[in-house]
Amino acid sequence: MENGVLWVNPGHLKDADKKGHAPSFAVLDIGKEGTRVLLVDLKTGDVFDSCDLSAPGGDPR
Repeated sequence: MENGVLWVNPGHLKDADKKGHAPSFAVLDIGKEGTRVLLVDLKTGDVFDSCDLSAPGGDPR
């Protein structure tokens, strides 16, 4: 997070990219208590990275 802005690079949905990274996407679960970001491998459905952020004054998840 930078200056109150959450930057997320969800990856790409192409079969393969120039750098050989697998296709992936991001899921953002935004609620009153905070936000959860999941980075998901498109082919396997596995979550390969995640981040939990609490809302101002909220409890972390």
